[in-house]
Amino acid sequence: VPTVDSQAIRDSIRRVARAEAAKKAAARQDSLRIAQAAAAPAASAAASPEVRARNAAAALLSDATARSAFARGATRMGGVLGTQRRGDLQTQIDALQPFLSEARISYEHFKILVQGAGVSLFDEQGRMIPDALQQFASGN
Repeated sequence: VPTVDSQAIRDSIRRVARAEAAKKAAARQDSLRIAQAAAAPAASAAASPEVRARNAAAALLSDATARSAFARGATRMGGVLGTQRRGDLQTQIDALQPFLSEARISYEHFKILVQGAGVSLFDEQGRMIPDALQQFASGN
């Protein structure tokens, strides 16, 4: 007659119960993650275009690569013997564009929003001023 090991049976039942609890916890975490992901775009869609534009500008300024590309477009040297400062607006737009598209704002709309906020974004050569972008992003 085979002997029944009651401790082995209890351990087996506990192991199955732990596995079931882990599956339930993972499913709960997945549902929370999905709910949060669904709520995040809804919250950003509810934000006004000006807030989304400010967030896009702040995101550009917080990304080191994009900020350096933006600054490079603002201060590139050109002209005869490289002695004149000339703006490369397209470089600045290219640096800003991913952040604007993430915020679902066009560049033209962004310019209107910045102007409406009372910030003079462009200098006399037609390039964007990094300090003006910082001013717009901070809300001042």
